[in-house]
Amino acid sequence: MEDKEINIKDNSLSGSFNQDNLLTLEKVTRRFMNMPSSEVTNLALNVMTAGKEQLGELPERKAATTHNGSELTIDRQGSARTITLSHQDEHFVSIRIDEVEKLIGNNKGTKKLFAFILYKLGEQALNGNKEITRTNITFPLKELSAFGLYKNTKTARVGAIDALEIITKLRVSARLYVNKKKKIEQASAISPFYGYNISSGQVSVYLAPEFNWEAIATYYTILPSYAFRLKIKAFDLIYYIFYLARQNIRKIETDGYFNISMRAIHSRLMLPNIEGNKDPGRTIREPIEKAVEEIEEAAQNSDFTITPHYNEGEGIKSYLDNGYIRIGLKGEYAKDFITLSKKKAKEIETKKKKNEAIRDKARAAALQKVIEAESKQA
Repeated sequence: MEDKEINIKDNSLSGSFNQDNLLTLEKVTRRFMNMPSSEVTNLALNVMTAGKEQLGELPERKAATTHNGSELTIDRQGSARTITLSHQDEHFVSIRIDEVEKLIGNNKGTKKLFAFILYKLGEQALNGNKEITRTNITFPLKELSAFGLYKNTKTARVGAIDALEIITKLRVSARLYVNKKKKIEQASAISPFYGYNISSGQVSVYLAPEFNWEAIATYYTILPSYAFRLKIKAFDLIYYIFYLARQNIRKIETDGYFNISMRAIHSRLMLPNIEGNKDPGRTIREPIEKAVEEIEEAAQNSDFTITPHYNEGEGIKSYLDNGYIRIGLKGEYAKDFITLSKKKAKEIETKKKKNEAIRDKARAAALQKVIEAESKQA
């Protein structure tokens, strides 16, 4: 039976209603979506943005935008590539792609589907300890079109297959330190999403039980639900904005804003380099401005602002080196974002403490039994 389409315009649905459609409507019209995130997911999205064409530029771009001693390297082995981001304290993240030819960069919706899968992972399969409670996540193709990843279920099926062929081939290894104390390690390179199936309009993505899911769910990033309807560069920018917003919650609470440099945005969107660029205004500045305008139009909320700051009369180098965008979050928008961020963090911490208390109690009971047994033998 063919899937009925859900067409969304101005937060309304047309077509046939049923319980599933009403549930999808509630999801699409909510202000924010929670999704697991970490350096692993961030690097994976960087790699997908670069594609095979610009993958080799990542080390130089990383060096130009970070000054914390981290280093990005690429190991080439035939058609395989291993991209590793290393820090001075032995903290590292590594992504392996066995068939680099499958990376298409900005031309496909792989990044959107990857982010959507992360959202579904958090919604369906992760508990408070960041462990999976099931071996797969599922969602209908029509939900992908409802959120705006694809135009309809027909294009969703074709696009999802292309994207999943990349996502399920990404192998991850990592050693992460949270707050410079807790170590999270995934020693061997494993595909966290190792397979998929699409049948009767339903997508299933299989989760590797042996993978340390805390390496992917180190934190949670709050993303506006309209993000998936944006064009790819605007999507890249909105994800980057809210990935950084999570790290700047305290500044948002006190000042109501934080800044992102134009150089960092240029690198994140994998826009052309300055050197040899005959028209940097069209190829660098214009795409940034278009992405900003598209996000503002989609948000339509005065409590969320994106304001570019740069010297109008200066060239592209000054634009990138000295320019920045100021992200303003205030009023109900900031309140919702901050509340959701803190609530999720508190839920996870509470659950972990509860489970630790249960384990401590179990260990104490076991120790008491050992002591009693030894006393009887004495």
